[in-house]
Amino acid sequence: MFRSVQSRIASVGLLVGSLLGGALIASVATAGPSQAATKTHGAPVVISMLADINAPSVGFEFQEAITGANAAVAAVNQAGGIHGRPLKLIICDGQGNPNTETACANTAVSDGTVATVGDADFINPTAPILQPAGIAEIMDNPASPVELANPVSFPVNGSAFLGVFGQLLLAKDYIHATKISVIANGPSASVVETNAKMAATA
Repeated sequence: MFRSVQSRIASVGLLVGSLLGGALIASVATAGPSQAATKTHGAPVVISMLADINAPSVGFEFQEAITGANAAVAAVNQAGGIHGRPLKLIICDGQGNPNTETACANTAVSDGTVATVGDADFINPTAPILQPAGIAEIMDNPASPVELANPVSFPVNGSAFLGVFGQLLLAKDYIHATKISVIANGPSASVVETNAKMAATA
């Protein structure tokens, strides 16, 4: 079921470049009006962004993600797409709801997604759904330690989880703490607190 590694690597390289505002976007911006856009053809390369875009229940609004992601995809397509094939973006709003986030991940699989890009679904980890389908997670914000161990996950940062675990180890090893208070706030607070308690117990 896993897709070609070479195909995934090629797509990943272009996707990361586009979303970082790298060479692809720069080349489009500097091409000038006299240089026509390269035409794309064939079946689209499908990518998805799974994000809590409208999630007032967890205090999160991420409307600018839609504008940024669509602009990046438009730049890639204007520059010739992925090996000549158009790039197609599907955005799924997890709404800060674990059931909706799970549904978004399942939809990404059924839509034939080759990679998710810029994920920001804070409540429920999607790696257990995406990984078996061979879908890479590019520049995601991990919602759980399970995503940090996913071989096809390439997070933009270590998330709050690594920071919490590091703090627990420092408290134990350097000040020999036996009791630690965990105070978490923000969209992923409940998940951070749960995992921190498990790590502290271990």
